Amino acid sequence: MRTSQAAVTDEQRVWPDGEKTAAVLFDALSEAGASHVHVTGGDATAPEVPDADRTLAKLAIEHVDDDVAVIANGSLGNPENARTALVDGSDLITLGTGALANHDWPNRVRAGEPLDDLDPSIIFQPDASLSDAEVPGDD
Repeated sequence: MRTSQAAVTDEQRVWPDGEKTAAVLFDALSEAGASHVHVTGGDATAPEVPDADRTLAKLAIEHVDDDVAVIANGSLGNPENARTALVDGSDLITLGTGALANHDWPNRVRAGEPLDDLDPSIIFQPDASLSDAEVPGDD
């Protein structure tokens, strides 16, 4: 189950009762038999829930059963942020823009190689052109 405070139409939205809402949500997901809880926000390494001093992932870890995996997402393309999320207890991390910009992100991080910044024009702008290999030949 993936969860976030933000909405597609309102990225600034937060849960009305902050930590209470997080506790109720994560307890309910765990009780319902969720195998994993995938939390996402703007920055997985910073507290984002109102009136809470812990990250969304840490709140999930506190409230789900031990056999429920917690997956963190949010600004984890930076390797230090990714490591922090794992050290803080997340079982797994996911990447968005970091992976789009660096299809080989794990290999680059492991090798200490620099990471590319995302170029939105490559990923998000439609391109209906055909390469030479896609154009039928006379064969």
